[in-house]
Amino acid sequence: MEEVIICSSARTPIGSFFGQFKNTSPVELGTAAVSEAIKRANLKAENVDELILGHVLSAGHGQNPARQVGIKVGLPESCPAGQVSILCASGLKAVVDAARTIKSGDASVVVAGGMESMSTAVHGSNLRGKKAMGTFKMKEDNFDGVVLGDTMMVDGLTCAMNGIHMGITAENIAERLSISRAEQDEFAKRTVEKAINAKKNGLFKTEIVDVNGIDADEGPLICTAEEYASFKPVFKKDGTVTKGNACGLNDGASAVVLASKSSAESLGLNKVAKLVCSAVVGCDPKLMGLGPVFAIRKLMERCPWKLNETDCFELNEAFAAQSLGCIRELGIDSSKVNINGGSIALGHPLAASGCRILTTLISVLQQQSKTRGIAALCVGGGQGIAIAIELL
Repeated sequence: MEEVIICSSARTPIGSFFGQFKNTSPVELGTAAVSEAIKRANLKAENVDELILGHVLSAGHGQNPARQVGIKVGLPESCPAGQVSILCASGLKAVVDAARTIKSGDASVVVAGGMESMSTAVHGSNLRGKKAMGTFKMKEDNFDGVVLGDTMMVDGLTCAMNGIHMGITAENIAERLSISRAEQDEFAKRTVEKAINAKKNGLFKTEIVDVNGIDADEGPLICTAEEYASFKPVFKKDGTVTKGNACGLNDGASAVVLASKSSAESLGLNKVAKLVCSAVVGCDPKLMGLGPVFAIRKLMERCPWKLNETDCFELNEAFAAQSLGCIRELGIDSSKVNINGGSIALGHPLAASGCRILTTLISVLQQQSKTRGIAALCVGGGQGIAIAIELL
């Protein structure tokens, strides 16, 4: 099987919930990231064989938003496009699926990534019993007893296996591994400090593509140690997970161009990194935040280097508790993790985050003059995903 080459990466700025992208659709965000990734790869749209995008909160955004993106960026009508939806890992799973497609010989050049607009996630209800088809009109139709559910909560943030919010899974990890509130707050404070430093020094600029004149992440939110300590637990009365030591609700998109080595060479594409190996695993849904531990352990069975020989890690920060749990259980050097800050600081636009951390990993490796990196995420419902890359 041929090597899979990462030819480029790009991401939009990350917007806060009802912030700078509150009126921007996921398709518009995805279009910006995909267009820029194609441009950076020195790739002609006509040479793209397939588009695969992660997207979780798709309700109300029309048929197959990935296909909408493909048409908007000028991919040939003959180029198929589809979506991947495994919650937080969707963007990275799209990359993994794209690599598998290339390795199988079914495609030579694939654009992959993820997009999410949590600000535009709809509310909904099953009203078929009241009206079989068509649009409901609030004043004309009988809405007595109708409850509109929040699709962001139902489809994105609540475990379908046991009905618990993702925050409870973080509380479970904190209890099991004896991770204190103080440790979580300190972790959050540190990741914000790293992100502020990176933003101040322009370290995200090479990753980001301008969207409607916006060229910077909306976060991070700066808090003092006293403010972190003052935040009340969100998910349990006596818990330790707060709005300060958890990721936010966000909007954004990210994309990469992948190609077989021979196609990258014949088409004159830029060659940024080599996708070395990947792993996707399942785990206990109640401890879903530890998914990266099991995914990385599986990854290392396939990886040509040892875990401690990895130069940089990008581990998605859903919660400080789960991030600390993963670092502790893997026994990795925390100074190698999320060097420019993570999702607690920058934000976590569900399906976009997997490819976002891959984009950031490439950037960090370049800035640090390093070569070997691992990106990994936990997944609601109890899964984990990890990918290893090597800069060229």
